[in-house]
Amino acid sequence: MKINKLWWIFLLIIFETLNSNAQDLAQLGKKDAIKVNGSLSFMNMLYAQNGLPQNRRDPYAWLLSGSIGINVAGWSAPFTFTLSSQSRSFNQPFNNYGLSPKYKNLTLHAGYRNMTFGSYTLNGHTFLGGGVEYTPPHWKIAAMYGRMLRAVEEDTLNASVTGSPAFERWGHGARVGYEDNGHGLDISYFKGRDVLNSISYVPVKSEVRPGENLSLGISGKTKFKKLILQAEYGTSAYTSDLRSEETETNSIFSKLNGLFTYRGTTAVYHAMKGSVSYSIRKVNLGASYERIDPGYQSMGSYFMNGDLENVTFNTATRIIKDKANLAFNIGTQRDNIKETKAMTTRRLIGSVNLSYNPSQKWNFAGTYSNFQTSANTAQRIQQFQNNDTLRFLQVNQNANVTIGYNGGSKEKKNGVTLNIGWQVADNNQRENSSTRMLNGNLTYRRTLTAKSLTLGAGVNANQSDLGGRISNAIGPIVTASSAFWKKKIKSSLTSTVNHVETSGAPNSTVWNINMNHNMVLAKRHSFVMTLSMINYLTATASYGKYQEYMATVGYSVGF
Repeated sequence: MKINKLWWIFLLIIFETLNSNAQDLAQLGKKDAIKVNGSLSFMNMLYAQNGLPQNRRDPYAWLLSGSIGINVAGWSAPFTFTLSSQSRSFNQPFNNYGLSPKYKNLTLHAGYRNMTFGSYTLNGHTFLGGGVEYTPPHWKIAAMYGRMLRAVEEDTLNASVTGSPAFERWGHGARVGYEDNGHGLDISYFKGRDVLNSISYVPVKSEVRPGENLSLGISGKTKFKKLILQAEYGTSAYTSDLRSEETETNSIFSKLNGLFTYRGTTAVYHAMKGSVSYSIRKVNLGASYERIDPGYQSMGSYFMNGDLENVTFNTATRIIKDKANLAFNIGTQRDNIKETKAMTTRRLIGSVNLSYNPSQKWNFAGTYSNFQTSANTAQRIQQFQNNDTLRFLQVNQNANVTIGYNGGSKEKKNGVTLNIGWQVADNNQRENSSTRMLNGNLTYRRTLTAKSLTLGAGVNANQSDLGGRISNAIGPIVTASSAFWKKKIKSSLTSTVNHVETSGAPNSTVWNINMNHNMVLAKRHSFVMTLSMINYLTATASYGKYQEYMATVGYSVGF
């Protein structure tokens, strides 16, 4: 009897730790159907300093970490652990387990899983239960049932306890879709309901109330030669309190007896989106539209960004004998679509992207984007019957240009890259509220293939204006990397100097040196060693000139 109990406990543990998106039963019995892999590493960290009154970290620290993964025909059970001189940790998948065995066109889900039926119905919400997906040619059929939320009691005695109470919530849904030759139609629904007696009392310190929800969705697409149309519509009836009285309305949800009960606290929401794209020769044109009612929510989705209307247009084309690609996007977004709020926010988004490759040696790329937000707050002063409007405007702009050159021979390669970036954020609320940043870097690299050696040099520079406080930074960078001893040892060296001048503050100069070495002894055994030095060449108000030294020596093995 004891042996049987231990055997069932062992099977239960194996079942609970089998966790992945889908497990293919067709792999059972094949070679390598069972795989075990993992790694183990031990690191030693050393620290020293010169010029500081005290160390800013421990002179010595160690870290032991490892992982092991068991995979059976796609079912995986990962374990990780970390031990260090400062902390301990151990992770395993027992608290969130699930499996999705798959055979040909049939996939089953059990345990903690998530599925998506539509943007406005069931959309990635994790549940504890079961589901099925069947995908024969042209068809997509799916269904699920499970617990969406577990019950959480309210703690009225301890005010410091964080987190909201919740009723236990269960849900079920289904999806049926058909697609053939670019034409398709998809219908889905999701029903969620809280269990009224799942907690001992109704919360008194929060606004949590037992609710019910039914979401319906339909989507489709069609294609006429080079024209593609897509659309999706969703509607959701959400009851905020199950204890309210039943009512009769003209809504379709009032007619669905047995599936949903329309009550006095029920609200119905709508959402829709669509897109059109057309290709003509080398030009692609597109437009999209989305509108979501204020307050739209579904128990099958964690978050729904409601009360918005989006309109976007885009185009892309190839020019200059197909050597350049040009893309342009522009769109607007606004809220308060039912004009029930005092403030309306509008956003204008635009971007341009250009890439040009005149030859195999040269390449050019440039991007520009503009994100503009404006808000109007209308205040009516009833005494004088005047309209006063408060305006808020914020503009964010980004631009980037990259020029690259790659030349030389196969044995000796040369490369030069220039990158310039610009950012600005501004609003009209107060003076000196703008933020502007300009940065650039120029690098040169030379690769000697026969010696596995790469050398590089460059300079970095940037200027920032944060509300009128200007800061300039500039400094060179030198790099070198090489592989030797039949490429079993790889080493790299990086040295940078950064000099900063800031208005209203003393100048500072910092010199960094970093060395990295990695040696592979066998196929899965390696040693690593890193050395770094930070040299503060400028004294500050708190410290004089000082240096910090750090080293890491470690060993790792994989299996």
